[in-house]
Amino acid sequence: EDESLKPDSISYNYVIDAYAKSGLNDTADRAEDVFNRMEVNFLAGDDDLRPTTITLASLTNAWSRLEDAEAKSKLKRIRDLISENRDAILKGRRETFDAGRIINREV
Repeated sequence: EDESLKPDSISYNYVIDAYAKSGLNDTADRAEDVFNRMEVNFLAGDDDLRPTTITLASLTNAWSRLEDAEAKSKLKRIRDLISENRDAILKGRRETFDAGRIINREV
């Protein structure tokens, strides 16, 4: 396998950001799907797919374009995630960074 063709967090960030800016009807859901794939692979040990503050900013951008209750709930969860896990996110500690589960959990 050619490692130069393997996607990294920058690649995923571009895709998430493109969805966030696309204006499609299901933009935020698509951006979140990409984020969830990224997170699963990172938690499985792929350090090149560590979500970054840019990842979370792009995901925030995607959800902020919607005005429904789900979007507001997702945005609150992302803000809470950033506040509660700032150090873990910035350092990429796998054991405490669990963004997808926080974003998708039931309130």
